[in-house]
Amino acid sequence: MDNDTFSDISTFRGYHWKGTDCDELNSNIYPGRKEGKNKVIDHDCNGIYGKSNSTGKAFESVLCENTNRLGVAVVGDSAGAHFSIPEKYFNATDIQKGTYHDILRRIADELDLPFESGYTAHVPTADYVSHSVYKYLRNWNLCNNNDYQNVGVNGGDSGNSWGNIKALKRDPVNDHPLLIFFELIGNDVCSKSFDGMTTVAEFEKNVLRLLNWLDSTVPKGSHVWIYGLADGELLYDNLHNWTHPLNVTYAQVYDFLNCLEISPCWGWLNTNATIRRFTTERAMNLSKVYNKILKEHTFENFDMVYYEFPALDILQRRFDEGGIPQDMIGCDGFHPNGLFHSYLADWTWNKLQTEHPDWIGMQNPHNDEIIARFRLKPDL
Repeated sequence: MDNDTFSDISTFRGYHWKGTDCDELNSNIYPGRKEGKNKVIDHDCNGIYGKSNSTGKAFESVLCENTNRLGVAVVGDSAGAHFSIPEKYFNATDIQKGTYHDILRRIADELDLPFESGYTAHVPTADYVSHSVYKYLRNWNLCNNNDYQNVGVNGGDSGNSWGNIKALKRDPVNDHPLLIFFELIGNDVCSKSFDGMTTVAEFEKNVLRLLNWLDSTVPKGSHVWIYGLADGELLYDNLHNWTHPLNVTYAQVYDFLNCLEISPCWGWLNTNATIRRFTTERAMNLSKVYNKILKEHTFENFDMVYYEFPALDILQRRFDEGGIPQDMIGCDGFHPNGLFHSYLADWTWNKLQTEHPDWIGMQNPHNDEIIARFRLKPDL
């Protein structure tokens, strides 16, 4: 209602995607906002407000000042948005009254689960322990409560993300810094032919355009964490002989989708090994662009780090725990499932703590007081 891009409804890019707006009539009140002149109101919607009767100081100043305020955002594709179609939709033996009770809500969220993404998950789940970078960072400093943004878009690649990225909301002067996850892990090579794949030169041009836009938008002191393209051959290698809920092999499903020209990734979800190998080689060459950019470019308002997408590490962890790779992939045979997202959050948070502790700062010593005074849940 106030045109600040944050909402107090859940779907249609509402609080499933971005922190809940606590005042829909004031465009200067939204998650991530710095203190305004009236410090006793909840200007950033983190649940901390009012002032101490004994000192007269605003609780936001007392409990959050000089702590490392940092919001979490992901800019990317369907993997970052956590695209997911329930297996029960495919399996005839599971279809019964109520099977599709949530289909309208899922459509309103574009068949994505941003509230269970490894970057921005903010609700508990019944089937597994749901972790996210936002949850870790929020529990590290409860002043970061409600400060998350997921602007991942199904089909997002380095070219069309020029439109998608502008959904990110951050004022470079009046807002706190952001930790931005820049993840485009497949769509630049997931076309219907070799000719449709993004070239190395195009990819570099597109990525630089996106990073330059971020530099003009985010507050100084922000950070950009880049994940390279995934090794999509892992999908076919692990699933091609596995039985799909439709009671055929995944290889047969991939062939059928390619025949209809509706495959989410013709190059990787293909029974032709030569096509799969070419797709992976192009993906590897695109990922090399990131290291080139890190060597040749710096930005005023953020620093950057690059990591290969840790699919192998995550699958190995699952194997070590007695699981199998198939546990980590959605029933569409392409997207990582919720368990994978949770493991990705663990892997990323460990890297943040061990390799970039200056980004997250010291744990807020006032967390217990915030929990007691404002009844914030100690752990999401």
